[in-house]
Parts: sequence; C-alpha cells; structure tokens
Amino acid sequence: MIKLLHTSDWHLGKIIYGRSLLDDQRRFIFDFFLPLVAEEKPDAVIIAGDIYDKKIAPPDAIRLFDDALTALCLDCKTRVFIISGNHDSGDRMAIGGALLSKIGLHISLRLQPPEPVTVEKDGKMADIWPIPYFEPIDMREMLCSENIKSFEDGYREYINLIEKKMDRRRVNIAVAHCFVKGSCVCESESPSYIGGAGEIPRELFSAFDYTALGHLHSPQGADNVFYSGSPLKYSFDEQHQTKAILAIEIDDEVSIRRIEVKQPHDMRVLSGKFNDLLELLKKCEDKSDYLFVSLTDEAPVFEPMARLREYYPNLLHIDNRWINTKSAAGDDDFRLRMRQSRVSDETVFSEFLRQICSVEPTEEDLELFAELLKDSGEADRI
Repeated sequence: MIKLLHTSDWHLGKIIYGRSLLDDQRRFIFDFFLPLVAEEKPDAVIIAGDIYDKKIAPPDAIRLFDDALTALCLDCKTRVFIISGNHDSGDRMAIGGALLSKIGLHISLRLQPPEPVTVEKDGKMADIWPIPYFEPIDMREMLCSENIKSFEDGYREYINLIEKKMDRRRVNIAVAHCFVKGSCVCESESPSYIGGAGEIPRELFSAFDYTALGHLHSPQGADNVFYSGSPLKYSFDEQHQTKAILAIEIDDEVSIRRIEVKQPHDMRVLSGKFNDLLELLKKCEDKSDYLFVSLTDEAPVFEPMARLREYYPNLLHIDNRWINTKSAAGDDDFRLRMRQSRVSDETVFSEFLRQICSVEPTEEDLELFAELLKDSGEADRI
C-alpha cells in the first residue's frame, strides 16, 4: 500500500488583526505535523501551494519552512511534493530544484510541459502530476495558443497533455492550486482569485484517481477531488471548521482518511452588550482562544478594547454595531456638507454629537469644548 499525506495553504507569516501567527504555525509544524509524519510514515507528503502568505515572505517564515523541509527530508526521510500557489513567488522559491529532487524534495514552481514523478511501493505505482499555480497568460505563452483566455481554458489544455502521457495501469494523482466550481469559500481567501473567470469545473480532473487541491481554506471535496484546507484557522468565519490533514491510502482502490489538526489557538466570536461580555470574560478560565467581539450596545462604550483585554488578552478585534449604525445613518451626508463649507470647530463638535452620539449639544458642552480648544492653542479664528 502507498500512503500519502495531503496538506496545503500553510500561509507562513500570516497576520490577522495585527497578530502574527508565526508561533502558532511553528507549533503546528513541530508539535503536530512532524510527529504525525513520524507516526504515519507516509511514502510522500504533498503540499498543494500557498506555502507563504506573501510573495515576498518575511525571513522568519522562510527559516521556518526551511526547518520543516529539513526535518521532513532528512529526519523523517519522506519524499515531499510541493507546488506554488497564488500567494507564493515561484521565481523566488525556484532554486536548486533538480538537485533537491535527488534527495526526494520535488518542488514545482514554474509551469513546464507535464512530467510525472513516480512513487512505488510493494508493487504499487502512483504517478504524481504537479500543476503549479499559473495565470492564463502563462499557459498561453507556454503552449503558444491564443485560444487560452481563462483558467478553465488553461487547465483543460494542460490536462489534455497529461492524459496523452498517462499510464492507465498506474494510479494517477494531480496536485493543483485553483478554485473548483461549487466549492465553499472563507473570508481569509484572496477575493481576487475566487469565482468568475477563475473557476474550474470539477469534471476536468475526472481522469485522475485523486486530485490534491490547495487554495480554499475549508476542508472539502467529493468523488476524486479534495481540498485539505488550511491546517490553521485564518479568519473568524472558520470558527466552526474542523481543520485536517488528509491521509491518502492507495491499494486496490484509493481511500481517504481525515486527521484532525488541533489548533494552538482556536477562534471564537462573541456578541452582546459590553457589560455582559465583560462579566463573562472576567469569569473565563481558558483564555487561549483568539476572540472577536461584536458589541450590541445602543450607546457608546469607553475604550472597550482596552477594558476587555485586561481580562482576555487574546481579544483581536471589536465590531461596534452602534458606531456602524450611526455612521451609516447620516455620516456620509454630514461629511459631504462639511467638505462643501468652511465651518467652525464648534459646529464640527456639535455635529459630531448629533451625528455620532445622537445627542444635542448643551451650553455646558460647548463652553467646555471652547475652553479645551483654547487651552490647546487651536481656537477657531474665524
């Protein structure tokens, strides 16, 4: 039996709401993934793109991935298949590919005429066909075909080339980074590469026994086409997802097993009035989750982030519905009127109280404001 582990979308160097997830990613690799590889003893590991979160990856993210590859290839003695994703820079990563393949590290970062890499064990043979991320223009230039105008056109032409070379007596596995029609998306995915002209019909991969996909962060799939999803949660709409590594076992048939990834920090969303949430977080014993709070108060709350973080340091963001509602109700009109006329600071302050705080300014408010303005040296001279 041949066993493969399928993962993707590590997004090393990811930052959400100003919080770097590099420590979480390091814990995933060294506390979960590498021990899993040592336990499962796969014949190969597949990483289906988006190794990094940015095309110009930070040095710490590059060092972390270098350490991970060293451990996989030298310590675990496992073959590794990697393709580039839309977040990766193939040109920056494409160094020593031919040399590294001799130690079992197969990195496909640039679009080239298709050639498989064979994994063999106990008389079973599987051909792995890497399809690194490409733009339609890349495929058009490689094939010298002006007919390729979309991602679907590009994949159709490229898979046709693969099918002409396929040995049907072997198991054939595609590795790609794309958006398959009908798939579920998350907030953490780049909207520039989701939907529309970027969609690929699932049927294009029907010739393969298994297709290991990257790009979408939700683990999902059907028939022979599967996304492993990202191993960590990268947006709060993923709070209820169960992240996984997929184990692919090839014997008389191909079977798929999901291995749940324990999150170093889970994600949670809370909604309610400030005082209720404050009391709740005061009593909370486990403060390890990353937290998103949506306030439903009908009046402004003084420094809600600082006050809640005093009891829950992993609070990452607050959505204040009161501000959003009041702003939507008349802020645009107010800003337009302010731009069209030169007004006094007193008028701006008064309108702020009316538009944002929904209260009428009193004489005491205006007197205090004038006094503060005078003390600051910014009194209105008009």
